[in-house]
Amino acid sequence: MQRTSPSQFEVMVDFMERNGDLNKPADGPHGRLRAINKWEELTNALNLDTTGNAKPVEKWKKVWSDLKNNTKRKAAKIHRAASGTGGGPASALTLTDLEQRVLSIIGIQAATGLINVEEVGLDDGPSQLAAVASESLPPEAEGSPTPIQQDVQIESS
Repeated sequence: MQRTSPSQFEVMVDFMERNGDLNKPADGPHGRLRAINKWEELTNALNLDTTGNAKPVEKWKKVWSDLKNNTKRKAAKIHRAASGTGGGPASALTLTDLEQRVLSIIGIQAATGLINVEEVGLDDGPSQLAAVASESLPPEAEGSPTPIQQDVQIESS
């Protein structure tokens, strides 16, 4: 079976730009029904393009999914190289126009993660946790048994 032609990829991305990512339909029964109908419409358009082979809807869904995943992977690799600490040659990878369009459909965060979102947790790290823990514990006299040790001690007669 011949691979998807560049012309078919172009038709697919044009369609997704106009209709949104059909693999992520709007919520509810109407959203799913619309997505099913749009996939049928897209499949007909793609199969009319004789530069590549005709495929059923499920195969076209896989082509779209693969295109998105490959684009995300490549964009993430470029992002990692650009935000690295240096010390090596610059990455020669660049996104094609088609890949840039796919990334704009799925969102740049799909490849790079969320930007400008602080992690949740303690601001000062483990030292603050240790300080809080030591403040909450009563000082024990050295050598005196803990409450657990007191309960377990056996008296001898």
